[in-house]
Amino acid sequence: MTSGPNHFSIPADERHSVTVHEPGREPFAVPTVLRETLWDLAPHPDGVLVRVGRVVGKITRLDSGSWSYSEVTDWRDLELAGVDREAFWMLGFHGPRPGDDGA
Repeated sequence: MTSGPNHFSIPADERHSVTVHEPGREPFAVPTVLRETLWDLAPHPDGVLVRVGRVVGKITRLDSGSWSYSEVTDWRDLELAGVDREAFWMLGFHGPRPGDDGA
């Protein structure tokens, strides 16, 4: 799956991390912290969304050049990735939704 200039993939033999293919660098793995199976990827302007077990996470490139995984807690991330209307992704989102608490 391509997002921006980078390609992301879930290794068949290690479904707990995402392999990042960044131009000019050797491919490398970013672990998701959770030891649950990665189910899917969705392109996001900051990197890639990942569906990990029952959670939606995001892998982003930090200013330092390294990549990091974090749980998605902002509904806008689902909107930016274009998956805010897909039940598969919505079931993994545990943050406030539009209409909750005045959002």
